[in-house]
Amino acid sequence: MATVSIAKFEDTLVLYFEVQGSRVNAYTLATTLVAVADAAKAANATINPGHEIEIVVEAIAAGSFKATLKALYKSRPGVLSTKLAGAIVVGLLTNFIYEKVFQDDPQVSVTVNTDEVIVQDGNDRYIIPREVYDATRQAEKNPEFPKAVGRALDAIARDPEVRGLRLLANDAAMDAPVIPIERLRAAALKPIDLPNVRVVPDSVNLQILKAILERSK
Repeated sequence: MATVSIAKFEDTLVLYFEVQGSRVNAYTLATTLVAVADAAKAANATINPGHEIEIVVEAIAAGSFKATLKALYKSRPGVLSTKLAGAIVVGLLTNFIYEKVFQDDPQVSVTVNTDEVIVQDGNDRYIIPREVYDATRQAEKNPEFPKAVGRALDAIARDPEVRGLRLLANDAAMDAPVIPIERLRAAALKPIDLPNVRVVPDSVNLQILKAILERSK
């Protein structure tokens, strides 16, 4: 039994690709990273308008590949600290990916409480702070946010070498269940419900400030 606390992710998200061999397709990795960065930027534009966020790749490790993404702000986003604002964006992004994977699964139960939302998937439990859950509902009103998450899931689902994906905090003590490739493929095929809102498109760039290749241990 695993318990995943979204609050522990803070401002860092680790994408851990479970692959068949010792390599990951460059197109899969690049497309996923860009799509996740686009999703984070779209979410941030909705919940922190006027404050730009950067998603940087801090490390790419070999073996079953993992990419560590960190949310950075150039200036303090309103009344929130930069770390707290980044934690909310990373948290809602992680939460939304799980929501897409668990969507329409009759075996998954969701309990919405005053302070937190608990998702039960068999023996595994996911705890989402209510603040993050509410921010997810706000972010999904921007059509670019769910569309970008859909592109990330689609890129992973199309790669025959990927067996699954784990979403981890930047915490060696934290573990998370593997999302099987079958679930990722099913999530990628589900239509995205886009709200009937008017959005002015803008251009964004993924800035990779630091990429470090580690040898697998």
